[in-house]
Amino acid sequence: MRVSTPDRSVEEWVQIVRGEYEESPGLSLTREQAKRLWSLDTELCEAVLDSLITTGFLRQNGRQMFVRDDGLR
Repeated sequence: MRVSTPDRSVEEWVQIVRGEYEESPGLSLTREQAKRLWSLDTELCEAVLDSLITTGFLRQNGRQMFVRDDGLR
């Protein structure tokens, strides 16, 4: 678990969260779980998850869980 610090940028958090998903291929989190896991505020968490969705790395499944988008749906 990583603790949020004010000096980390959105881009740095994108890399941290991406790394966690790469290390744990089955990782599946709700937005609230992601906020708690990485101690992120709502705005930063949304920016990070939105960035990872926009780049095609993550997607939301039917249960609104954020999972890796490995092209298998």
